[in-house]
Amino acid sequence: MTTAPLVSVIVPAFNAQDYIQETLDSILAQTYPNLEVIVVDDGSTDHTAQIVESYGSRVFYIIQDNSGGASVPRNTGIKKSTGEFLCFIDADDIMVPNRIEHQVDFMNKHPDVGLVFSDYRNFTSDGIFSKTHFQTCPNLWTCLKNSDQLVLDQACLYLAKENFGISGSFMIARNLLDFVPGFEPSLKACEDFYFYFQLARH
Repeated sequence: MTTAPLVSVIVPAFNAQDYIQETLDSILAQTYPNLEVIVVDDGSTDHTAQIVESYGSRVFYIIQDNSGGASVPRNTGIKKSTGEFLCFIDADDIMVPNRIEHQVDFMNKHPDVGLVFSDYRNFTSDGIFSKTHFQTCPNLWTCLKNSDQLVLDQACLYLAKENFGISGSFMIARNLLDFVPGFEPSLKACEDFYFYFQLARH
């Protein structure tokens, strides 16, 4: 029997006590069976540590000095990860239960694809949802009208026109890190878009 590829889920966190439990619960509730969950705490001063530690061995927890942004903790997570595939989710986001299963299935069916992303919605604390993000991207939405999956041969050109996703919607194959080893620490905003744009060039 073939073992499902290991997926490393990397969660950068800073003072995330209000949200991180929902984030971790959504990861651990995934229908995909083979996960490595890594939380990198960027020097939180609230009760983030107590919440994460309550998950015990289900979550690999790293505490480091505050770096002032998400790039450094994400890069720490990359260095500690061992998965064939990696995905990132911020400590105030949640995953739908089959997100990782669908993305791994797509990567397995398209072995030449090294980067996948999915749609997402923003929502408020009152549970009010926005339109899906893809619906706000006219070029992509036009391409998707007749399909729920799409392979972009020139993904870099598409990304230059429209930002399709957030860090929590992407999954990458580890071998892409040979070309772009991590997030740019000097960027304090849009570092995720820059990282995925660089990956798409390969």
